[in-house]
Amino acid sequence: MDRNEFIARIGTFFFVMAMGFIIIFVVSDIANKPLFDFFFIGVLLGGFGLYIRRKTPSAEPSGRFSTWRKWRSGKLKDEVAERRETKKAERAAKSAERKERLKGSLRSIGRRKKDEE
Repeated sequence: MDRNEFIARIGTFFFVMAMGFIIIFVVSDIANKPLFDFFFIGVLLGGFGLYIRRKTPSAEPSGRFSTWRKWRSGKLKDEVAERRETKKAERAAKSAERKERLKGSLRSIGRRKKDEE
């Protein structure tokens, strides 16, 4: 783990802690006994965490949503149509190969019958 990644993780830790403190504040507010200390601690920790994280470069995209992006840009239809055409051509080639094998086996059966007669 390099230094920038470590610093980014520390910033994320502070940000997550801030969210916890703010949730505790919201729960205390719902209970009609607001504890503003938790709110201010959460804001400070969140600001510090974001300050630390802003210096680090963003991570490379993992590609999890590549299908979604292709669908939104309209490229997915083209890829799907291309795959269908490829599969159709493969099926046609396999079918032609089966027909040739069948013809060959029928010829050999015909030859055997002629030899037997």
